[in-house]
Amino acid sequence: MTQKVKTDRRSFLTGTAKAAAALTVLNSPLSEYLAPAESAQAPNPAPDLAQKLASDPRRPQFHLLPAANWMNDPNGPIFWKGHYHMFFQYNPNAAVWGDMHWAHAISPDMIHWKHLPVALSPTPGGPDADGCFSGTATVRNGVATVIYTGVQTVPADRAEAEATLRDGHNNFRETQLYATSTDSELRTWTKRPTPVIAAPPPGMHVTGFRDPAPWREPALYPDGWLMAVGSGEAGKGGEALLYKSPDLQNWEYLHAVAEGPGRSTSDTNPVDSGEMWECPDLFPLGGKHVLIYSTEGKVTWKVGEIDPKELIFHEQQSGLLD
Repeated sequence: MTQKVKTDRRSFLTGTAKAAAALTVLNSPLSEYLAPAESAQAPNPAPDLAQKLASDPRRPQFHLLPAANWMNDPNGPIFWKGHYHMFFQYNPNAAVWGDMHWAHAISPDMIHWKHLPVALSPTPGGPDADGCFSGTATVRNGVATVIYTGVQTVPADRAEAEATLRDGHNNFRETQLYATSTDSELRTWTKRPTPVIAAPPPGMHVTGFRDPAPWREPALYPDGWLMAVGSGEAGKGGEALLYKSPDLQNWEYLHAVAEGPGRSTSDTNPVDSGEMWECPDLFPLGGKHVLIYSTEGKVTWKVGEIDPKELIFHEQQSGLLD
């Protein structure tokens, strides 16, 4: 028979805070996991600072975070040879957005994380010279593969004709890139030197062209992969562009698999106005299809069906994810 102990709210919260603080020390940047010692990220903080950070009640206890500086979009989560791998947008040089790399962490359980060296860095003179933007990981023939967006700055006098990202701060040409890895911890990546998709579809004046998300669905395309790419058109709205490929390197554009109206606003950034969809994800679930994308400061989910002949997503329900 279990003895019941009366616990008030204050005692419960105090006990929980102590337990969390203890767990934080175990999972602090000084332990094996969450340890950036062998990482290309920021160096270990001084022991007194590390202890102060570890006991900070505002510091996340169960969420992956870098030792320092800026992070945003999670990229390419994948289970590989017994471990979970998470990559994420990371600026190794400052606590502000910019100079985007793919940081890399590994975990046996998605709670305890160990930082590994940065996986993808901009290649000087390459199609990702000014940033390795978001993308997705998959496996083909036993080889871990990522498809991601690389950006290059376009001179202001050519921006209108050549840039795909014009947000009032940057003029970037966005292309979809390809890299592979075969080692047991996915530490070493080999980039294909040229894009797998070098430009948006002909005739489109896009408001953005990034965040590729490939998936396998033999019922719709038995010969390879489908892929959604975030995009949009001025005056029309955000779109998820649909491609197909037999090998992850040769992609054929089909059409916009889903689209939505933009809003007539004065926003310079088309993401804020709804004329650009970022980070689309499209996948089958329970006999339906789920579409997720970000725009207008929020993340939207839609449930519906993809017509197997038209390959068009038909929405049935929608809501706010975040």
